[in-house]
This record gives sequence, C-alpha cells and structure tokens, in this order.
Amino acid sequence: MNEREISESSLSSIAESIRQERVSPVELIQVLFKRIERIDGKLNSYVTLLKNEALKEAKDVEKQLKRGLYKGPLHGIPFAVKDVFATKGVRTTAGCRLFADFIPDYDATPVERLKSSGAILLGKLNTHELALGGLTDNKLFGQTKNAWDVQRITGGSSGGPATALAASLCFASLGTDGGGSIRIPAALCGVTGFKPTYGRVSRFGLVPVHWSLEHVGPIAKTAKDAAIILTAIAGQDPKDYSTSSDAVPDYTASLSGDLEGVRVGYISQYSGEAADEEVDRSFRNALHVFEQLGASVTEVSIPVLRSGNIIRQIIIAGEAACLLWDKVKVRAWEIDRIARRYLEFGALTLTTEYLKAQQLRSVFIQEMGKVFKKYDILLSPTTPATAARIDEKSITLRGKREDDFNDVFSRFNGAYNIAGLPSISTPCGFDSKGLPIGLQIAGKAFDDALVLNAAYTYQRKTNFESRVPNL
Repeated sequence: MNEREISESSLSSIAESIRQERVSPVELIQVLFKRIERIDGKLNSYVTLLKNEALKEAKDVEKQLKRGLYKGPLHGIPFAVKDVFATKGVRTTAGCRLFADFIPDYDATPVERLKSSGAILLGKLNTHELALGGLTDNKLFGQTKNAWDVQRITGGSSGGPATALAASLCFASLGTDGGGSIRIPAALCGVTGFKPTYGRVSRFGLVPVHWSLEHVGPIAKTAKDAAIILTAIAGQDPKDYSTSSDAVPDYTASLSGDLEGVRVGYISQYSGEAADEEVDRSFRNALHVFEQLGASVTEVSIPVLRSGNIIRQIIIAGEAACLLWDKVKVRAWEIDRIARRYLEFGALTLTTEYLKAQQLRSVFIQEMGKVFKKYDILLSPTTPATAARIDEKSITLRGKREDDFNDVFSRFNGAYNIAGLPSISTPCGFDSKGLPIGLQIAGKAFDDALVLNAAYTYQRKTNFESRVPNL
C-alpha cells in the first residue's frame, strides 16, 4: 500500500490490514505524521502532537501483535481527540486561556477505553473555546479550516476532529455534542459523526461545561468505523453517575445492511423552505434511497420542536455559568465573545427560568416519545446550509439574511440533545461548490444500533462517505 492508500483508508479496512500484517502500526504512525506535517498547516486541526510518544507506543503494539496478542479492530489504530478530553500528562485546554496550563494526571474514561483497546493517541484537536460555539475558533490556537475549502468554516465545536478525519490525518476521533457539536462539523466536513444516547458513554474527564446536554461520541469516516469506536467506549462508568448499566451490544455486529419495513419519518419543520435549495434537494434524494432500501417513508410534523432552541439555550447557558462563572468573571477579557455571551447570559439567568426550562424539557421528551411510537427513525438535513466562508458575517438562506451562525447551523440538532436521543450525520451529497451536505438520522433512546445500521445501509447504497478532498 502506498502512503495515500494507507491514510485514506477507513478504520475498518486499515484494521484488517494490520491484522493480516499488510501494514504495521509504526508505518501508520509515520505516514500520518508525514501527512500532518504536509497538510495541517493549512487546516490548523491539531493543537498538540505526540509524535515521540505515539511512535514508542506503535513499536510496543508491534511487539504485542508479533506475539499474537491481537486485541481487536482498534489495536494499533492512530486516533486523536478534541482538546476537551483529559489526557494524562498532556495539556488539555478546551481552547481557552483559563485552562492553558492544565495538565491532567488522568485520562478521560473514553480515552482510557480506546487506549485499553490498543489504539494509539496521536494528539489533541482544536475546538471552539469551551466548546461553546460553532466556528472552532479560539484565542489560544486560532481558527480551524475546512478540508474541502480552507476559506470555509468547519462548524463546531468539534471542528478539529471533523476536518482532521476529512483530511485523513487520523483514523478515529472523539468529539462532544451539547447541541450539534459532533454532527454539525461532521456534515460540513463530509464525515460521519455520531451522538449516542445520553448515558451510553461516560463523560468523566471532560472539561466541564454543561452536564445535562453533553454527549461524547465518535467522529469517523464511516458508520462502520463509528460502530467500532462506540463498542469500545460505551458502558457504565462508576466515575459518571449518569451512565447506564444496560449491557453494551457489539454495534458492529448489528450492522445488518437491512432496512426492510423500518418506519421512517421525515420532519416537515426541518425540510423544504427551512433549508437551502441544494441541501433540500440532496435530502429529498436521500428519502428516495431509503424507500429503495425497503423503508416506509412519510412526512411528520412535530410542533414541539418550535420550543426546542430556547429550552436548550437556557439550559446550556445556565449550566455553563454555574460551572465556570466564578473562574471567568475575574478574567472575562480572556474569553472570546461567543463563549462569553453564553456565560454572561447564564450568569443572568434566574434559577426559576432554568427550572422552567427543565420542566418544558420534560414535556418535550414526552412529545418526542409519542413520535417514536409511530416511527423507528427520523430524518432531516443535518444543517440548513453548507459551510459558510470564514470572512462572511451572515448567511442568506432562501433569500433571508441570517446573522447568527450558531443558530443557523444548530437549529436541526438540539432536539436530540434535549431528549437525549441518538443521532448521526452521514454525507448525503455535495452542493454546486463541491461542499459536503449531511443527512441526520435519529432514533429512540438506546436504539443506537438501529441508527448506526441506518447510516451504514445508506452509505453502502450511496458511497458519498468515500469521497475525499483534494489536498
């Protein structure tokens, strides 16, 4: 295999090459760091590189493999994580000057579990400051660029992981998602991003921002890769009281490629005039594919979605301020405007307003539960538009000017954080500028396997996820 064939492989295919000794973990590390050195200056996806440590670990893995100690499909796989995950002995900043010198003496549970599976940590990836924003920009490291067009945003807050996967600078990554922060950059960068059910994956070791909406999940090239990662990181953790004790299935084994008879609802509030024409056209084409795959596809209106954004904003701001305001208020000038706006809003939010938002959240969850009695999965575009230019101050959507990037790009996502439901973004086409378009698939609580299988089956039929940017 040549360097391009190696780097552009999916996790699942390169894992098979490792198992069959067609490629070595040391060779993988060398190829990826050479590629990072050549490409990442354009993208700014990595904020910390662990070249010496990764190479040493790869040599140790090779010795294990030669002794027949194969741990599974993650053994020897290079991965990187968003810089909000604690990494033992490695600076963890959350893109914020307040944490610029924070060096944990422990790993976040999901990082620890990937390492225990034999995966090799390459480094840390850029995030929007405190994971509170959709641009993946901060005063510590600057802005991350989209691998499909370096003049465009990645979305956020997990933009570093998304563009690194798109550029084939790692084989697996972890992101966090409080309102679309995995799925939005996955859509804008043309990769697969999965937000599991709330409680499926431990959040121990995250830089704390908001506890009741945040999810940890994989960002990968394919749904099959995401299933491999989720199988490794999911499960109860005594360090995180919110994790479920339910048994973790083998998500990879659940990828049947069969959607015959699956009841699909596509959300009227998130389609048609709600999205850009080219985005909606790709979405309609995706609906036809699901019909061809044997699913029954019907339109569904969910009126409660209208209240979702304000519920989410109040909860995020209130919880972020509760956790961070005492630290922030004496150094507010060091925080960029988007993150500071959330924190200031939260500091001014009354307890009664926060509790009211949580009460409305209970109603929201009940209404979503009623919808999922009629449908197995729900479909929508992941975002209303493709990636905006970095120098743009507003977006025009169906002739209407929109000034708030965070609102535009997150408006189809937050409902599944409020309800704690699994949802995934998979590539479903490209616009006339060659920019990726994302399809969002959501399911019932702890029906993560069906959501992954729906994305996997769609990907096998369409193959959009196999396209790579020209870098």
